[in-house]
Amino acid sequence: MAAPHPALLRLIRGETPPTGFRVTMPIVDSAVEHGLAPLLDEAVRDDDVDGDHDALVQLAMHSLESAADTNAAIEALGTLLDVSGSLGIEIAVFKGLAIGARWHPRPELRPAVDIDVFFDPDQRDRLGDLVAAFDPDPGSRESVDHMAEEGRIFEYSFFVDGVAVDLHVDPMNLVVATKQQHLMWQHTDVLPISGGRVIRVLDLELSIIQALLHLVRDDFADLLHVFDVSLMIDNDPDWEFIETFAATEGWTDLIRFSLGVVCDTFGRPSPLPRPLTPTNRSLIAVFWPGRIRLRGTERFFQGAQRQSMASLLITGRRLDVARALTRRIFPPRHVIDDRFGGHGGPYPLALYRWRRAQRAEIKQLQRGTKSADESGHPGRTPAATGTSHEAI
Repeated sequence: MAAPHPALLRLIRGETPPTGFRVTMPIVDSAVEHGLAPLLDEAVRDDDVDGDHDALVQLAMHSLESAADTNAAIEALGTLLDVSGSLGIEIAVFKGLAIGARWHPRPELRPAVDIDVFFDPDQRDRLGDLVAAFDPDPGSRESVDHMAEEGRIFEYSFFVDGVAVDLHVDPMNLVVATKQQHLMWQHTDVLPISGGRVIRVLDLELSIIQALLHLVRDDFADLLHVFDVSLMIDNDPDWEFIETFAATEGWTDLIRFSLGVVCDTFGRPSPLPRPLTPTNRSLIAVFWPGRIRLRGTERFFQGAQRQSMASLLITGRRLDVARALTRRIFPPRHVIDDRFGGHGGPYPLALYRWRRAQRAEIKQLQRGTKSADESGHPGRTPAATGTSHEAI
């Protein structure tokens, strides 16, 4: 877990490597941790950069593995689209695959180990139907439908052709639901992909909003996701729409803060004003200080409560946030039983057992990430089949 090697910052800023630059193992390790191994490998080949033999071999291996993961995800997406289409369900794709297909030089240069999708809000009652088509657990449909009916913001994970799919109720994925979900669906574009298929994706402006919110949630953990936003900014988005959409949701400070971090990383002026409310400026200083940013893959799991923390920066909806957090901390009994199984006993005991199980799952994911890093493979571990995720 470390800050990105300075050479990677030069790379994504488009700067020419200094005279005598060589690719070494520390640079490769940093590129892997920050999701930039394919991009570094491409730059090395294009610029005929020299390097240590073992480092160049490791870099090429990571790049090939990343491309294989991305291609597998694209193939699995085809299966997912076929099944959802046969069910009459329309889904939209966002995050990794969509960003790689639209804004990276080549899709395979943008690592993607899973598929993130969300539903047309008018088809929210079909969540369970799609899950049931892939998840053999007979209780999966009921569990997902109950969670959606409860109004909880969560994601449900299952596998398609060996690739993890994260099915989201709300792509913005904060504790309180996005108010403009129908407008968000109207602001999706259709994008052609391999095999003659098309996918629905968030448009440029909403992709920027979604990416900026998730940077805060993930503690600005790696350089790849910061680079994603920089590439999107280069496509001349409608900043007035972004400001208006964010203000309606109470996300003005969230977006300004996150965008400022991206622009500071690239040494570019922010397209939006920087002033924040005094309260949120204080919260950011405490919970998102500069020293925790760009520290690598383990930040994803060390910041396990960031979904809840990021929601505290929402303005104008304090009562909504308080209610959502209270319901998140003390969920109805049927939510515990759906997600953890009916173990009987009084409510306090059931809640304690569930929280203990959640902590154990997070620790297991942390161990899996550490083991993956030590073995030389990229860090984030796909979720297990049939699990749903949300902040406590």
